[in-house]
Amino acid sequence: MAGHDVIYCYPYIARSIEPQNHGGRRSSLVIKDESTQARVVSAQRSAPPVSGRWVWLAAFGAVATLLLARSQFLFTTRLYETADEAANSILIQQAMHFTLLHGNYSRVGFFHPGPAYLYVMAAGQWLFHDVMHIVPTPWNGQLIAILLLNSAEVATVAWVVYRWAGSVWAAAVAVALVIGLAAAVDVNVPAVINRDILGANWFPDLYVPTFLAFVVAAASVAAGRTSHLGVLAATGWLAIHGHAEFLFFVPLIVAAAAAAALWPARHAPWGAVRRFLRHRRSHYLPALAISALFALPIVADLVLHWPGEFGMYWHYARSGRAGHHPLSQVVRYVLWYWAPGPLWLGLLVMAAATAAALTIAVKLASRITAAPPAAGLPRFILAAVWICAVTTAGMIFYGVRGLDTVSFRYVGFFYWSVPLLTFLVIAVGLVTALRGVRATRFAAAGALLAAMGAGLVSPALRADVHDNEPALVPAMAAVAARAHGRPIVVRTEGVQYDTHGLLVQAIRRGLRACVAGSPARIFAVTSEYICTPRQAATGAPFWLYPLAARPVPGTRVIARLRYSVLAAPDTPADGPAPRARGGSSPRG
Repeated sequence: MAGHDVIYCYPYIARSIEPQNHGGRRSSLVIKDESTQARVVSAQRSAPPVSGRWVWLAAFGAVATLLLARSQFLFTTRLYETADEAANSILIQQAMHFTLLHGNYSRVGFFHPGPAYLYVMAAGQWLFHDVMHIVPTPWNGQLIAILLLNSAEVATVAWVVYRWAGSVWAAAVAVALVIGLAAAVDVNVPAVINRDILGANWFPDLYVPTFLAFVVAAASVAAGRTSHLGVLAATGWLAIHGHAEFLFFVPLIVAAAAAAALWPARHAPWGAVRRFLRHRRSHYLPALAISALFALPIVADLVLHWPGEFGMYWHYARSGRAGHHPLSQVVRYVLWYWAPGPLWLGLLVMAAATAAALTIAVKLASRITAAPPAAGLPRFILAAVWICAVTTAGMIFYGVRGLDTVSFRYVGFFYWSVPLLTFLVIAVGLVTALRGVRATRFAAAGALLAAMGAGLVSPALRADVHDNEPALVPAMAAVAARAHGRPIVVRTEGVQYDTHGLLVQAIRRGLRACVAGSPARIFAVTSEYICTPRQAATGAPFWLYPLAARPVPGTRVIARLRYSVLAAPDTPADGPAPRARGGSSPRG
């Protein structure tokens, strides 16, 4: 049936499915969208909601303004990254020349599938630092790009909610919940695991808004709105680019969404698929184009370096490092994201939230003659619960079979999207059910204002720059002075993080530099900056030691950095050694 896109998939709306004639035979399976539902209930109200572009723009503007206002220092303060952020900047330098084909490094010894996030940060560095000159250092531009990306993802969530609820106040509540979660996580979760899910360019934080937008889009498609396939493709592929674990989660959830959307046609699924392919090209062709664009660097890297990173993924998955955790331990790990604390509390919160979402969906379904913009909301709520259930099952399976350790909570940060989606559909359902009550608008507006107020004071809504190390600049100046034009060889001795920061400064100063040491520690700098035997033998040597270690005899400390001390030969052949910064020997 041309012009329609939703496959109805829940029993309570079966009465809205009209028998159709297809080639002389009648069928009860039709593909239709919210405009068809609007005609079914047109006696009650007149028209479906508008596209909601202005809702997206308003949500994006509000969140971006909040995040940038909290991070005004990015426009004035010189920031110099070290540790993981500096490792990202090494890759971003390649992205600036469009040569980067893989993602960020993993602590287990490989690079993640794709470079999409790194290209976003490269665009921010190029636009805000190199072209517009509105930020003083490249890292500042990268951070602004991530704040804007997170704002766009939150706005996408609000837009999808608006399309189902037909209510600006429902979209406002969605924005309030995301900001509220970010502030609440900052309060309730220990600071040592860097839980700034809207204000950091640390990858485990980046996955949270991306995965939230993905599961919201998946719920929308599962409920039948195939016009959101493009959003599903973009957010799903962005997640895959960020971490190898999403090579499991994204196909699993896409399959769950497809199964739910095709449920009404379970007795003749291929007929429904053929009708969809015939009439809904404007929905799936953009999704295919988006998929091709995101797949291009991954495929290119795989072809050029076969079996590349995927060979390492396979080796890791079959190794003793993957999984082997007892089910009880994994369940505790998963429930922690619902409520940090005792096991019973996480179970209680999850069970109560799921029951509330199902109850609201059933209650709304009994009012199917409500305004057309919200008539399909029960389907969306039930689809959201389904997607949350599948994701939770996948999380438990991944914990048992794929996760290397359950002691690092940040690996599962993205799963915060599941409780958030559950709470979101509860709130949206309540706002819709009570849309005729004047106090509902005041409550929604109050929730948004309260969330914005929390965002104005919460550290989580401020750009995370805890790995800023200004000492890198004078340290590299001292290194350059001692090297006298020779290649700089940085040797790591039991440390890793400041290695990346020093190398980034060398690259930006146009110096020849490379890193030597344990391959397990230095692979993150990429093969381009790992010393060859000739470079290691002829270059000017420098050493990085842990803060508590003492350099070997014949070396002296020339700089103290955030995670390590930098040492050089005590009596260089080419001139006298500079005085050490902060003392002649390191102290813990």
